[in-house]
Amino acid sequence: MLDTGINQHIQVITVDGDTDITAPQDNVYYYDPNFKTGITLYVTTPRDNYYSGDAVDIVSQIVEAEMGDIYAVEALKAQAVAAFTYVVYHGGLKPDSKAIAPMKDASLLVKAVTQSVIGEIMYYNNEPINAVYSAIHADYSADAEHIWGSKIPYLIPVPSPYDYEGANYKQTVVKTEAEIAAYVKRKHNVDLYSVDDRNSWIKLTHDENDRFVKSLNYGGLTKNMRADGEYHSLGLRSPAFHVQYNSEKKEFIFTNIGWGHGCGMSQVGANGYAKRGWNYKQILAHYYPGITFYKYTI
Repeated sequence: MLDTGINQHIQVITVDGDTDITAPQDNVYYYDPNFKTGITLYVTTPRDNYYSGDAVDIVSQIVEAEMGDIYAVEALKAQAVAAFTYVVYHGGLKPDSKAIAPMKDASLLVKAVTQSVIGEIMYYNNEPINAVYSAIHADYSADAEHIWGSKIPYLIPVPSPYDYEGANYKQTVVKTEAEIAAYVKRKHNVDLYSVDDRNSWIKLTHDENDRFVKSLNYGGLTKNMRADGEYHSLGLRSPAFHVQYNSEKKEFIFTNIGWGHGCGMSQVGANGYAKRGWNYKQILAHYYPGITFYKYTI
């Protein structure tokens, strides 16, 4: 569970332009309400609201929506750098941006923490990375190749040992035999009732950590598919799942770990590392192996 009092020892002081807001000291962060980077970002929210503004304002609102001030400050910094990098990667420096992110009015702490790192960006092979992240992984992160079909060298499985601290770390979903058969018929035009062995109705192949589904097929009647196109339809939160068939109740029981696609940084995992003394660069370098940090300037 997240510790809602985790930042009680942090003090935020509002200052003017004469204070170095990038150098917090002894749990004191400085917030300059007039500070601007001069970098304009363009973002669309999942509800199709279009925003543009200075990078520090846009990123602060993304960090608030993604985490909020109940996360440790080093996790908030990691989120700020990841969000800025993600927006830049998706063309967020131009009005025709493809960057999509949730936004919410930011707290004073989130604003101050974001100001302390704004403009820091992650690169791989001299290009901004696709700094994806999700709420909770499955004790490991996922390989982008298994999730989206593209091999990306900095989106590979790494340990994420504190995911269990998330309130929604694990769930069980039960679907009746009839529900599964109807869904597969509707979406894939396959009659699972032609397969006698219900245990083979949903065939899964897992990654090397036995967490994320690399491929699945229904009763051997469909082609092997990636799980990213299926798990939402099955009522699951992530593509990290196992399934068992209960012949007495004629039910399929899904055990599902995590929330989101599982690639890149785990937000709960980042918070776990931050609580145990890791700084934001250590967190980011762990979840995106091989990256380099730069300061973006215009």
